[in-house]
Amino acid sequence: MGAFAHFTLCVCFSAYFVAMLSRSLPSGSDSSKSSIHECAIDDSKIKLVDAMPQSVPTNHMPHNRHAHCFIPFVEKPKRTRPPSTSSPNRPTRSLQASHVAKASKMISSTTKELKTSTTEFKIASRGGVEQSRSSSYQSTYMMSPGSSYKIGSAYESSVGGFYGPGSRPEKLTSDRRSLSGSSISAAISIRDSREREKKEISDLNDRLASYIEKVRFLDAQNRKMKNDLELFRARMGKDTLSTKAMFEGEIAEARKLIAATEIERQDLEKLIPKLQAEIDEFRKKYESAVRGHDVDKKKIDDLIVTFCGIENECNLLRRRIVELENEVGELKKINLADNNNFMRRVAKEVDQEALSRIDYQNKAQMLLEEIEFTRREHDQELADLYSIAARDTTPENREYFKNELSAAIRAIRAEYDQIMAGHRSDIESWYHLKVQEIHTSSNRQNLERGYAKEEVKRLRTQLSDLRARLANFEGRNSLLEKQVADLNFQMEDEQKAYEFTLKERDEQTRKIREECEALMLELQNLLDTKQTLEAEIIQYRKLLEGEESRAGLRRLAEQMKASEISGSSSERTSKEMGETTSKIRFQGSAKGNISIQDASADGKFIVIENTSVTKDENIGEWQIRRSVDGGAEIVFTFPKGFTLAPRKTVKIWARGQGGSNNPPDELIFEKEESFGSGINAKTILVNTNGEERATHSQTTTQSTVIYA
Repeated sequence: MGAFAHFTLCVCFSAYFVAMLSRSLPSGSDSSKSSIHECAIDDSKIKLVDAMPQSVPTNHMPHNRHAHCFIPFVEKPKRTRPPSTSSPNRPTRSLQASHVAKASKMISSTTKELKTSTTEFKIASRGGVEQSRSSSYQSTYMMSPGSSYKIGSAYESSVGGFYGPGSRPEKLTSDRRSLSGSSISAAISIRDSREREKKEISDLNDRLASYIEKVRFLDAQNRKMKNDLELFRARMGKDTLSTKAMFEGEIAEARKLIAATEIERQDLEKLIPKLQAEIDEFRKKYESAVRGHDVDKKKIDDLIVTFCGIENECNLLRRRIVELENEVGELKKINLADNNNFMRRVAKEVDQEALSRIDYQNKAQMLLEEIEFTRREHDQELADLYSIAARDTTPENREYFKNELSAAIRAIRAEYDQIMAGHRSDIESWYHLKVQEIHTSSNRQNLERGYAKEEVKRLRTQLSDLRARLANFEGRNSLLEKQVADLNFQMEDEQKAYEFTLKERDEQTRKIREECEALMLELQNLLDTKQTLEAEIIQYRKLLEGEESRAGLRRLAEQMKASEISGSSSERTSKEMGETTSKIRFQGSAKGNISIQDASADGKFIVIENTSVTKDENIGEWQIRRSVDGGAEIVFTFPKGFTLAPRKTVKIWARGQGGSNNPPDELIFEKEESFGSGINAKTILVNTNGEERATHSQTTTQSTVIYA
């Protein structure tokens, strides 16, 4: 019982060691080249034949999986190629054979110690190499032209039967005459493992059968297509004449068409110089029109300047006319007031003179009445005297009294005449004085009125001249206004056309940006999908190659893994390979015309863009704040009064990163040598009020695929 358990443990350990050794054996540099290597291991022989996979007939499939897991093959002449030269940095086949010989010697020594039992085992490696220790064992991979791999493995043991290749020991029998309870349980577990592997081999055989069916179906299709091709070639000779006639007619028509096309081409080539001359003429006309447009534009500018000057002069003349009219009105008012005052004064003086005249007339009437009364009194006195004289009848008395009376009358008359002359002279002198004053004032008023009339006439003449000039200027103004209106209409049309063109360009720019964003998103999705697919393809390739190596369709390239066995302890070192994929995603947003166009992932520079078409943006004292992986912020402040022109960018370089201080295109951040780099980074643009105007974020995701 102890010997059997020891033997079982040694066999399992040896099988594990040989399996690991077979996995570590590297393949040649070219899997398409075939090579045959033979090495003697005690009384066993391992023969390796590499060949290209072809199809296998289905009549060679196993019929009883439980009795015999054996896939026979038809031996055909083998096509072999010269052995491939191994790479200098890879182990050669002799090194592989030495490892196999070493393992076989250990197995042989273990077998000799247990002479009471006969053990046969079979180890099939994942790369298609099968090794066994037995009195009679042979594993062969053969290829024949027109067929795929034929896998045959013959294995004879105390139980008997044939089993196909597997990745673990498939059969273990021994003489159980000395089995104990623990040995029976171990044998049962080994039997269960063998049954499980039989089932796996059965599944693989089913997959191989389906693969062979597909190959046979494709072969049948190829044969059918080959027969159809031969039939078509056989029928081609019968209809050659009619087909030839048909094609000759078509060829003749094609030649006629070619000739007509050649004639047309020659005619068109003759027209080319004329059209080129017309194009040159139109180009010259266009250039002349452009120059004329420039000249007209300059003239329009000059006319606008002239019109503005004339309009200013017209406004000045209008203002002067208004001032003169106001002055004339004031003069009229002053003259009217003076005339009214003079007329009132004259009327008052006339009234006063009339009153004085009436007064003097009254005085004269009173004097006349007084004179008349005095005359009557004198007449009465004369009458009395005459009566007295009449009573004196003497002539001397009468003469005396008559003379006295005459003398008294003459004296009274003389006195009266003297008084009257004095009064008359006084009245006449007063009247003459007053009339002289009236004439003097009237002459002065006439002079003033004449001066006022002359001034009014002069002002009217000046006003007429100004009105004539104003009419002339108004005519020129109307003409210039018409020209300005036409120019305004033309300018509005050009402005509308420019705005339409600008709007169309903005729309195209927006569409292009949207398309770029969509393409970037699509590209990002495609990159993500590509990376995912590459990882899946790698996994599927490994799975497929593993399955194909299990089915024996082709060999899998494997790396050598050092294994060392000492006594009953073992140590295994394996190297796992993998792929790590990093995916960087950038996202940006902006509130307004200023945005962050780019932020270098390595922290060398940051680019700020003004997306406006016509507006300058003052970003003086704005700040760029960047934080990497949640660390401290790096702050850059723009110079005071810094202005970014429309459709322009400014690149801020970190110190010593290859940039130059060339405002407003480039700036240097003297405080830091880098803006920071890492997995996740966020860059924001802040205005003077502390408001975020633009953001730019960088997110990095990593995916790792590990495979043995």
